[in-house]
Amino acid sequence: MAALLVIPIFVLILFLIYRKFKREKQRLAAISVWAKANGFEFSKIDPFNDVVAHQGGLFSSVTSTPPTNPTVGPAGALYEGASPGSVFEYFRSGDRRGTKNVLCASDNGSYTRIFDFWYEVINYSSNGGTETTRYDFTCLLLDVNASWPGLKIAREGFFSKMADHLGMEDQQFESEQFNKMFNVKGQDPRFSSALLDARMMQWLITNKEFFKQLEVANTWVLIVAKKLKATEYSQLLNLGRGFSQSIPNVVWDWYPHTTQQKGEQ
Repeated sequence: MAALLVIPIFVLILFLIYRKFKREKQRLAAISVWAKANGFEFSKIDPFNDVVAHQGGLFSSVTSTPPTNPTVGPAGALYEGASPGSVFEYFRSGDRRGTKNVLCASDNGSYTRIFDFWYEVINYSSNGGTETTRYDFTCLLLDVNASWPGLKIAREGFFSKMADHLGMEDQQFESEQFNKMFNVKGQDPRFSSALLDARMMQWLITNKEFFKQLEVANTWVLIVAKKLKATEYSQLLNLGRGFSQSIPNVVWDWYPHTTQQKGEQ
């Protein structure tokens, strides 16, 4: 009798695995179509390999000099600054992590990447067993062609409140609505205040439901969202463009484009 019960359970498991595989295959096909329609190159395997291969602490390398071997990706995309994996705390999440399904494009020397990022948390029980929980996200990575201090903007929640109690207080701003919604930590309070002016704070409040956190470091801007369908990629791309358009002029005055700095020397 027990054997008869095992068979339908086994069949159900196989069906669920197949359905998940089929949905992912359909998603990748739709992403490939979107990439071609929007001028992006698409690779299932990360051709950059610079997000998860790193070591360091919070904002550990935001002031680093260009690496000996700069990252080279599709279409000859060359990144002369610190790699994303070395500057963003988010890419140190979990016990295991990885990237896949990478889209990239360039526009006047500035690069944009969209990719899937996953990490796993392994919990060990007292009897020696383990339980693994996996988290999947879609990320947008922008190259702003500048050198900015590290800044992290995350939705206010339990973990950020805990950090406050542990002495890791977040930076406060004039907008009480913004302070209640977001937790902000940064290297340079002056930069944080300049970037997060009234217009930028309102933009973040308006778009708060679509992203989980936003980080800035060195030449990179990282926007983290839930794992997206291909039909949602345009919204994510527009989110990145909206952020770029909302950057206050004073930020560019204090932290000009890298090419502009080189030209003035």
